[in-house]
Amino acid sequence: MPRVEWPPCPPNGESMISQHCNELDRCNQRGGRMLSVVDLLDAGTVDLDVAAFLAAVISDGGSFLVGAVPGGAGKTTIMAALLNFLPAQMRIVPASDAQKIRRGLRDGARPACYLCQEIGAGAIPGYLWGDDARDLFRLTRHGHVVATNLHCDTLEQTRRQLCSM
Repeated sequence: MPRVEWPPCPPNGESMISQHCNELDRCNQRGGRMLSVVDLLDAGTVDLDVAAFLAAVISDGGSFLVGAVPGGAGKTTIMAALLNFLPAQMRIVPASDAQKIRRGLRDGARPACYLCQEIGAGAIPGYLWGDDARDLFRLTRHGHVVATNLHCDTLEQTRRQLCSM
């Protein structure tokens, strides 16, 4: 009888849970353990209704952007906490270069969550801009999830930033 693993292992032999945790740890900018949604609820960062709504949307395969203008506001902390609501078998792919994104745009690519540190101009590792950022968002048309951050506080700032790429 063949061995069945739960969850199945990615190609490198790492468990899905391990891979998920490792990708979240790579986002950690403040040190210590990554915060959970429970931590965010306890701190009053998010209320229960919003957390429940986000959990429902993300667990159903919804993409999301986290925005705030100042650096250090907690965008990445919130994004990482929300990534724990991804569908159980969805792997996280760091959207660190155009080649990874273009592979996801191919027909038949296994659905994944493409994680981008930030949408923004500049030569900062993990940031995407222009055609690469547009391709990142095109992934959603192919059944993928996109999770990223923006330096924006309002919907108008978000629209201006995304439409100026």
